[in-house]
Amino acid sequence: MTTTLKKPATTRDFRVLIADDSESDRELAAAHLDTRWPVERAADGLEAIHKLREGNFSALILDWEMPRMGGAEVLRHIRRSDARIAVVITSGLDRDKIKENIEEHAAVYLNKNEMSANTLQYAVHLAVHLLGE
Repeated sequence: MTTTLKKPATTRDFRVLIADDSESDRELAAAHLDTRWPVERAADGLEAIHKLREGNFSALILDWEMPRMGGAEVLRHIRRSDARIAVVITSGLDRDKIKENIEEHAAVYLNKNEMSANTLQYAVHLAVHLLGE
């Protein structure tokens, strides 16, 4: 199934979608980002895919382990589409425990235990850079 995901028209329209099944982690990520960019939230990967279809997002903060559709499936779905969206994978797991080659999908990894406003904003900038934007 190929889905067309929308892309913002300009950098001025930079918006971030945060997909995480933990409400507290969603709100923490939003607090780290919403002073800089508008954010929206999704409670799982399936909701994230629906929101990506409807909205113009420049970046996705994507939890790796979620019900209904996990981060790996969402990441593969996005990269199979023609969307160019920066992706930051977040997880409480150490990077070496995630078997998927997320870097091959032009995604950046950030451990939730190391997340701060600075580290998350830097990860978003790095993910944008990986796309060549």
